[in-house]
Amino acid sequence: MGSITLLAVLFLSLSYYGVRGSEVEVSDSDLEKIQKFLDKPFTKTIKIAGDIFDCVDLGSQPAFDHPLLKNHIADLRALIRSKPTDKKYFGAEGQINIQNPPVGPGQFSSAQIWIESADLGANFNALQAGWAGSDPKVNCFNLHCSGFVQVDRSHPIGGLVEPVSKYGGEQHELALAISLDPKTKDWWLVNWGGLSRDDYIHYGYWPKELFPSFQGGADYVAWGGAVHPGKNETSPPMGTGHFDGNFVQTSYIKEIEVYVDENGNLANPIVSSFAPLAENSKCFGVQDLGYDDDSLYRFTFGGPGGICRA
Repeated sequence: MGSITLLAVLFLSLSYYGVRGSEVEVSDSDLEKIQKFLDKPFTKTIKIAGDIFDCVDLGSQPAFDHPLLKNHIADLRALIRSKPTDKKYFGAEGQINIQNPPVGPGQFSSAQIWIESADLGANFNALQAGWAGSDPKVNCFNLHCSGFVQVDRSHPIGGLVEPVSKYGGEQHELALAISLDPKTKDWWLVNWGGLSRDDYIHYGYWPKELFPSFQGGADYVAWGGAVHPGKNETSPPMGTGHFDGNFVQTSYIKEIEVYVDENGNLANPIVSSFAPLAENSKCFGVQDLGYDDDSLYRFTFGGPGGICRA
């Protein structure tokens, strides 16, 4: 079983290759590739804005026909994510239920917060923070990856997160916030679980120079879980490994709020502006529970994992 560590993962950019149309000669080998693509079995057909799309299993999509992606295994997520709007976000926070899912070679299972830009091209920027159970040989959930500036001397990124919740018993949370500093414009990672502000843990920050797409705020925020299958394409459990919506049996994130301006003002998410997403409902689920009695937003997520391809 892997250990649970605090993670601060930095994504600077995602390579993207645009496609432009022009008249070209198509060789026989190219025609064979096109026919191979057209012959992929699809699970259903959908119609969006007048266009018809044949849907295939996640692992059968054409992206994985690329020779460099022959052994690539896609991550799977179950989360609550903001919908596309003109609204900007200056951070997000929540109390993340701490679990210890078993992970094997090449796997990880995490619960976290995402801050992302809308640009999926070369200017894509994203921040992630939470906890992860991980095979240390395949992931960089600590300070070995450059970009994050550790400030707190007592709570290192990559350290153990304790105590861990007990299934059906006492639950524990990791209260994390990623937010924009109004003066420096750097993005800070803070643990706000203390009794007072004096008890908050300011782990450190991501310098603003690394995130040109976050000027004026981020485009998306999200909370939830993510897993990475091992080489045998078996996904580890997410959260408790169960999904029934019960707070002591299913992983959750509660007391969710968003930073709505550069001055650090917080607000409850507008439920209609967010949507649940489970990238493989066969193995994982997410349930929006709305607001609790204290008018604080929460949801549950997770599942057993396993062979998640259709």
